[in-house]
Amino acid sequence: MTKFARRLTVTLLACLSWASIAGAEEAPRWIVDADAPGPDLPPVGRSLFDFLVAVEDGGETVLRVPYPFEDLIALAARHARETTTRPVQQVLIPLGRSLHRNAAHPDFFKSPRAVAVVEAEPLDPPDRPLMLLKDRLYLGYQPVTDSIEVISYNEAAGRFEFQVVADYRAGGAPTVYYTDRAVCIGCHQNHAPIFAGEPWEESNSNPKIGALLELEQPSFYGIPSFTGIDIPGLIGNAIDRANMFAAHQLLWREGCGEGADGITCRANVFLSVLRYRLAGQRRSRRRRRAQAGFPGADQGHVARAVAERAGAANPPYPRPRSPGRRALQRQPGQRGGRVARSPGADVARPGHVRRRF
Repeated sequence: MTKFARRLTVTLLACLSWASIAGAEEAPRWIVDADAPGPDLPPVGRSLFDFLVAVEDGGETVLRVPYPFEDLIALAARHARETTTRPVQQVLIPLGRSLHRNAAHPDFFKSPRAVAVVEAEPLDPPDRPLMLLKDRLYLGYQPVTDSIEVISYNEAAGRFEFQVVADYRAGGAPTVYYTDRAVCIGCHQNHAPIFAGEPWEESNSNPKIGALLELEQPSFYGIPSFTGIDIPGLIGNAIDRANMFAAHQLLWREGCGEGADGITCRANVFLSVLRYRLAGQRRSRRRRRAQAGFPGADQGHVARAVAERAGAANPPYPRPRSPGRRALQRQPGQRGGRVARSPGADVARPGHVRRRF
């Protein structure tokens, strides 16, 4: 439980770590079904990205995406507190596995894909409504395609939405639309963002990738050509937390039941989570036996009891980390660790995705 506890979110069920749930006899159920992507359009509510870029124009609400990309990042950063690094973490991935992966061919290092993630606590700007973007907003920008892939949370629907910003260029008229969700879920099988695992050799935290980017220019879209390995690490942590949202939603919906008992149960779950946060994300050492509605129970008892009621002890869910991949291969005859000047010749064979972006 300790490992998960350090990474739990500020959501209502942050303390309900799956690592503390055990003992169910029935077969485990999947948290989400990759074969059931759901409707492309939100069944209720809108994405956080829609709220972020919404403005009033002539008495109507319109979506106006700031250009260039640096301005969009600055807008998102206004809703997040400064951290030891920055409120929005960004990396460059010239040789990735997204639907943008071949867009810049053969000049991968002249137009790398940018990935941006908000992973800082919320900040209430004086002229805009409060928005919790932490772990809930993910952007993938590729200027060659004049587009941004967007994954952002829909609080009302309790799910991530998949969108595209098209015609995103100087002089363009950016259009935001909800994309074909079934195509997205082909890779995002937990209905949530995914990211490569350590050591993130596809990103500009890889010294060889960074060196090749620096040969082109010192920065792209406000992102340095080379960055420390802590940045993709923070992005990976945010994505791990985001992939637990579906588990939290399942527990909240089904773990307490209906009627007056369900209301009492959820109230005590909320109280348990509040204690957990105020105690610096430490579990109570009290070991009282969980009673109906869990009054006085510690976080571990609450988690186990709610999970048993939901029939979801130790449930499986698709992992959010794809295996690490060596993006550059040594050319025949190349000595030591020298960096090749011709990146196109070094590209490892990319994974195949049936549908094109």
